[in-house]
Amino acid sequence: MAKINISHVHSLNNDEAKAKLEKLVKQLEQKYKITCTWSGDDVDLKGTGVKGKISMQEGKLEGFVDVPFFLKGKVEKALAEKIGKEFPA
Repeated sequence: MAKINISHVHSLNNDEAKAKLEKLVKQLEQKYKITCTWSGDDVDLKGTGVKGKISMQEGKLEGFVDVPFFLKGKVEKALAEKIGKEFPA
């Protein structure tokens, strides 16, 4: 497994950030058959060969995703692009 670390500062308020993170998580669930479980402002991600956690804090997303080594580059790039677009600094 390869770990992808997520640390992204953004300018959204908590309600806006949570709405965008919920939308992103739903897309992941549909596209990759990942199960996402919310606990407050944290979401756990689990799927075949994938696990992770994303925590929403005031002005920041933190977390990690473990993926198979051969997918690391592709997933890391896609996450960075999507998070950068949806959560502007």
